[in-house]
Amino acid sequence: EVRVPADQPSLQAAVDAAVSGGRICLDPGTLVGTTTVDAKPLWIEGASTVLDGSGAGPVLAVTGTAGLTLRGVVVTGGDAVQGAGIAVSTSTVTLEDVSIEQNTCTGACQGTGLRTYASTVTLLDVTLADNTAVGLGNDVVQGAGVHFDATVVTADGVTLIGNTADADTWVDGGAWSHRGGTAVVRDLVATGNRAASGSQPRGSALRVTQASLDLTGALITDNTVEGGVNAGGAVALLSSGTTTLRNVLVAHNQTLAAGQTSYGSALYVFGHTVHVESSTISGNSTDAATTWGSAIQLFTGSALDLRNTDVSGNTGVATNGVIRAEQSTFTATYSNLFPDDVVGATSPVGTDGNLSVDPGWTVDWQPGPALVDAGDPAVLDVDGTRADIGHRGGPDAPP
Repeated sequence: EVRVPADQPSLQAAVDAAVSGGRICLDPGTLVGTTTVDAKPLWIEGASTVLDGSGAGPVLAVTGTAGLTLRGVVVTGGDAVQGAGIAVSTSTVTLEDVSIEQNTCTGACQGTGLRTYASTVTLLDVTLADNTAVGLGNDVVQGAGVHFDATVVTADGVTLIGNTADADTWVDGGAWSHRGGTAVVRDLVATGNRAASGSQPRGSALRVTQASLDLTGALITDNTVEGGVNAGGAVALLSSGTTTLRNVLVAHNQTLAAGQTSYGSALYVFGHTVHVESSTISGNSTDAATTWGSAIQLFTGSALDLRNTDVSGNTGVATNGVIRAEQSTFTATYSNLFPDDVVGATSPVGTDGNLSVDPGWTVDWQPGPALVDAGDPAVLDVDGTRADIGHRGGPDAPP
C-alpha cells in the first residue's frame, strides 16, 4: 500500500512507485496535477480527495491497463480535447463514488468529463456535472459529460447534470455520447444539460449511434437542445443500434429553434430500433417554426415499439404529428397516446389495449385513474396488481 502524501508527494509518484495490482490510498485534501497510468493494474482510493488538473489535462489518463479501480475522488479542473477529466484507452476500468465536474474543452471535444476508447468500463455512483465543451468552426462536439467510443459500459447510478456542449456547427450529445459498443445502465438521472449549435445539435441528454443501450430506471428532465435545425430535445438514437428504455421518465425537455425546424422534442430516431416499456414521455416542447414529431420523430429505417407507455402533453408550433414516422415502423400495445396524433403510420389507438385519455399525472408524477391497472395484463406491478401505464408501472417501477 502506498499513501499520498505520507509515502509519496503526488498521485503520479505513487503510481510510479506502486507494484502492479497494488493499492494507493489518498488522504483528504486536494492533489494538483495530472496523472498517467500505463499498463499497470491498480486500486486507487480517495477520501473525497480532489484531483485538480489546474487547467491541464487529462487529469487522469489510463492506457493499456487490464484493471484499474478509482473510487472516492472528485476529478476537476482538467482541460483537453479528449477526456479533460478522465481519458481511458484500451483498458478495463471501474469508477466508483466518483464525481467528474467542471472540466473544460475547446475544439473537437470528445467527452470533456470522461472519454473512453476500445475499453470496458463500469460506473457505480458516478456524477458528471458542469463540464463544458466549445467547438469552433467545423469542430464536432461529442458529449460534454461523457463520450464512449467502441466501449462496453455497465453502470448503476449515474447522474448527468448541467453539462453544456456548444459548437458553431455540430453537437452530438450534450451530456452522454456513445458511438460503438454496448451499455447496460440502471438508475440514471439527466437534468439541466444543454446541446447548442448554429447548425445541427442532437440529443441534449443522450446520443447513441452504432451502439446498443439497455436503460432501466431513468429521469431525463429539463434538458435543452438549442439552435439550428435541431433534433432530440432529450435523446437522439442513430444508425444501426438497438435501445431499450424501461421505467424511464422523459419530461419537460425542449428544443429551441425559433424560425427553423425541430425533429422530436423528446426522442429523435434515425436508423435505430427502439423498445420503450413502462415509460412516460410527457410535457416536452418546442418553439420551432416547424416541428416534425412534437414528441418523437422516426426517420429512415427506424422501428419504435411502445408497451405500457404514456405519450402525452407534448407540444409544439405548426407540428407534424406528436409521433411522426418517415420510412419507419411504429407499433404500440397497452399504451396511451394523448392526443392521438400519429403521422406516417397507422394510429394504434383503439386496438391492442391502446388508449387516448388524459393521463392525469400529478405534480409528483403519480398516474391518474385512467392509467392505473390499464397496462398489459401479463405484466404486474411491484404490488402484484395489473401494471399501470407509464414509468410508475411494471416490476422495475420506482418506489
